[in-house]
Amino acid sequence: MNFTNYYEILGLQRTATQDEIKLAYRKLSLKFHPDQNQGDQFLAEMFKKINEANEILSNPEKRKNYDLSFSSSNSSSYQSTNSNYSPRINSAKIKDLTNIYFEKQKTANLQQRLFQIAESQPKPKNMTASKILGTLFIFLVTYFLFKPNFSAKQIADETYLWRTTKNSEIYIKPDIKSEVIGSLASNEVVNEIEQTKYFIKFEFTDNNGVNKIGYIRKLNVEKN
Repeated sequence: MNFTNYYEILGLQRTATQDEIKLAYRKLSLKFHPDQNQGDQFLAEMFKKINEANEILSNPEKRKNYDLSFSSSNSSSYQSTNSNYSPRINSAKIKDLTNIYFEKQKTANLQQRLFQIAESQPKPKNMTASKILGTLFIFLVTYFLFKPNFSAKQIADETYLWRTTKNSEIYIKPDIKSEVIGSLASNEVVNEIEQTKYFIKFEFTDNNGVNKIGYIRKLNVEKN
């Protein structure tokens, strides 16, 4: 009957402390966990052996009995328990296991890198009729929600000459409720400075010969 060397499986010497056993088990169980081996039978068997070794060596009573059996089964090959013997931890099986593990790690890392590159590439844009209509709808909704308030003052791209079509009052502000500061007779020409939705802003000379700025309603003028 073959005797299993649990120290060798965990990569430890027979003089290892409980903390060293605990640390070795933790590292190996993380490396060779079933979630990592993708159904590999060899790796699954090694994970089973790692757990078996930890169960024996982490229990002081079980370890004591195991060490007695270890010495008895290997009396012809190993020195006594009190010797400075150090078992070979780099066995062929451990090497094979490590190589398989790291090859899988390389493959997984490569696949992840290729996936990241593919994700970073610009995706083709297939503009269907429904997508175009959807985009247009969003644009129109955004426009009507955030369009400028045309009742406020708006500076025109060009200025014009205007001619009054009737007697018109001149207001100090673009508001018919504001103060009247003058008037224009019908058929008088004004030079626009700027305009709002309902008023033309222009410069005029009052009865005292003073230049002033006023507003006249668009309703009372036409382009000259």
